[in-house]
Formats: sequence, C-alpha cells, structure tokens
Amino acid sequence: MRCALFGDQIEAYEEVFKPSGQYEISKAPITAVDDQYKFNLEELPYQMTVGHQTIIQRLNPESGPIEPKYQPLSTIPRSPDPNGRYDVVGVVLFVEEAPRMIPNARGRDSPVREVSLTDTSQDHAMTISTWNDLTGKPCDAMNNWAEKFNVVGFTALKTRHTRGFTLNTTMSTRIIMNPKGARVDMLREWVKLYQHVLLDRQERILNVRYPSAEKKVVTIAELRSKKAANATPDEVAWIRVTIPEVDLQRVNAYIGCLGCGKWIHLALGTRFPCISCKKADTVAVHKYSVNTLP
Repeated sequence: MRCALFGDQIEAYEEVFKPSGQYEISKAPITAVDDQYKFNLEELPYQMTVGHQTIIQRLNPESGPIEPKYQPLSTIPRSPDPNGRYDVVGVVLFVEEAPRMIPNARGRDSPVREVSLTDTSQDHAMTISTWNDLTGKPCDAMNNWAEKFNVVGFTALKTRHTRGFTLNTTMSTRIIMNPKGARVDMLREWVKLYQHVLLDRQERILNVRYPSAEKKVVTIAELRSKKAANATPDEVAWIRVTIPEVDLQRVNAYIGCLGCGKWIHLALGTRFPCISCKKADTVAVHKYSVNTLP
C-alpha cells in the first residue's frame, strides 16, 4: 500500500522512515485511490495518509516494537548533533497549563508545551518541549500527575540549543505514561525516599515560571556562583549597579520585548508572543543598552 506524504511532510518525515525499516503505524487514514494514479496495476486501490495524529513506531523484525533504552539526563551530549535521538525517563515536576503557538521554521504556527523532568543524575530539571498533538491529552495527563511526582518516559528526543540546552519531541517521539524497566523501578523508589528533594526542585521551577511582583536583587558574586548544576532554565536575575562614568556615544537604542528586552523586528507598540521569555502577550517598546568606559 502506498503512503502519501505532501508538502512539508516530505522533509519532516525524512528522519523517520528508512529503507527496509519495519514500522507500526496507527491513526493514519486509509482512502481509495483511482487506478489512474497507480504506478502499476498490482498496487492495492488504497493509500495511507500521514497526519499530525499519526503514531509511527519502528519495529525489530524478530522481537516486535523496539524497547526504549532510557539514559540518565546528565549523559545526553551537550554538543549539537542533528541526528542524535535519545530516550529518557524521569519525574515530572511541571507542565505548562496550555499550549503556546510558536512560528516554526516554515513560517507556520505550531503548538508547543513545556515539561520539566528530573532524575537522580543531576541537581536540576530538564526542559522538554512537546510539539503538535503531543501538547494535548498526553500533557494534560502529566499536568495532573505533576503533584504526585509520577515517572514518565519519552522516546526519540532531540537536543536544542537556541534557549540554553533543552530537549524537543520529534515525529517519532512517544510519551510512555507507564514505563517499565530497572531504571524506572529505581526512580520510583527514589521518589518515595526523597520527596523533600523533589519539592525543592519543583519550588525553584515554580518561582521562575510564576515570579512574584517583588524583584529579588542579587549580587554579582551570587550570579558568578550559578552553574549548570544549580541554575534553573529561564531564571531571571536582577542586580543593582552603579555606573561611575557613561560613554554617551555608546548608548544603543532599539525596539525590544517589554518583558525580557530581546531585540525584535516589529513596529513600536506591536503586541506579540515572545519566544525568548515565553510571554504569550507582550508589547514592543523602546529599549536601550549602555556600555561603560574601559
């Protein structure tokens, strides 16, 4: 049976389908095809159409579905690897309340919803960006589980380095609500013994996601003490400094996000969703930066 890919799907599924590979495909509509569109008369008079809800799982010819090979979060390479795919399992600490619409590389808006996952291999959580249909029921279920510190598995994740180091779902990603294996059993025992550790990590995430109106001012020494092991993704710090002498010739004025100050190509006063600070509704305002004299 022929499987039809159209437009952007051709490039999107290039990394999924491999010659001679065996797959289990579900939620793919099957429709009749006219004889005039067949390559030869021996073809079945049907074709399969791949959509956003389609689930594709590669199979082992001898043993069926390929079982995930879960690895600790700390072992995922930090160097960019466009072909790398990673299976992870961890404890859910946070799930965004609702998907956000983000323009993709092809200029179309796609829903994205972030999940914070942690394990025993590092002292902070990892952000996983789920895309398209994975932002629906799977994330809704995990959102209800976040307070219970449930263990969830993710397969075929790729790394992303545009906002620090995060993980992204792919066309092949499955979210496994009831994972199995030795690593999963160990994590469940860890959850029972170290609830206070998980509560502390969850509190750090919530303080970043829902900051208080009062700005906490820190010192430069405190900022320097921040390392990958104790920093929270998207954490914002405020410092109070005195600039003894300003070079007025080096004052840079620009238009940026009201929330984070990121430089943008939009007209002053335009309302937009910021992909840098993740505010769903912010506005383009005047911003400036000042360079001090050497």
